[in-house]
Amino acid sequence: MLYELKEKFNLNKITQIIEGGKERQDSVYNALSSIAAENNDLIAVHDAARPLLPGHVLLNSLNEAKKSDSVVTALKARDTLIKGSVTVEEYLNRNEIYYAQTPQIFRFHILNEAMKKAYKENFMGTDESMIVKNAGYEVKIVEGDLSNFKITDSSDIDLFKSLICN
Repeated sequence: MLYELKEKFNLNKITQIIEGGKERQDSVYNALSSIAAENNDLIAVHDAARPLLPGHVLLNSLNEAKKSDSVVTALKARDTLIKGSVTVEEYLNRNEIYYAQTPQIFRFHILNEAMKKAYKENFMGTDESMIVKNAGYEVKIVEGDLSNFKITDSSDIDLFKSLICN
């Protein structure tokens, strides 16, 4: 079906369609395993559920990745942060908290090694920056953007529609 859509809409820039995995980590590993990359090539991972990535965020992330080898795009927390379930256990210092976004960009050899280590240790990360950090690498934070939000439910779709229609 995906190949039919590629042909129907003449999507010539798409060179491969890679089978996704059960988890995000599996999907990224499948993609890494299917490309011919040099060790120092930059690999950018971006959520399809974040369709409003501003160009300046991508450029800033790429420029920083060229220098730092591993970057995560993230938004600094602005609200008061509470830890707890039914009652407040503690308040977290928002000056030290970020919300991870994508793109997340890494040198191929770093991300590939980190993924292999994660599987060997049965470590399942929620994103690539967590997997790379778990492997012992430093991950640089690059400032994200509020418009780069993730569409996960109907209220996000409503926000997306209102933004693109105006």
